[in-house]
Amino acid sequence: MRTLIETTCIGRLTATGHQLLLTDGPGEIQTGITKSGDREMARYDTSSFILADKNGNHIVGPIDIDAALDLAIAVCEGNSRALTQPQAIHVLATALLCVTTLAPQAEHAPAAVVPEPMVH
Repeated sequence: MRTLIETTCIGRLTATGHQLLLTDGPGEIQTGITKSGDREMARYDTSSFILADKNGNHIVGPIDIDAALDLAIAVCEGNSRALTQPQAIHVLATALLCVTTLAPQAEHAPAAVVPEPMVH
């Protein structure tokens, strides 16, 4: 099942065309199935981060900044579940690229990302 999430592109990785996206509104997305067979859902906020391929297929996310910070703290504290989470590196890298791309200081913008013009 595909879920449409409205997003705004804030940048593209120059080597692959992968897109850095922000969600335009809050919502929830199915992330799996519980042991009892129920749908496992994850909520996200406006401006949550997504990494998508050049065709818009999600690689990671949406993840909000609070969840990314919680993951970063758990990794730095040596939490074994956080350290072995399959997408932990992608989540943290996506959050870092999005934050630095949005940062007002141009010297922090990654050279490997071409920023998209923001439309208000």
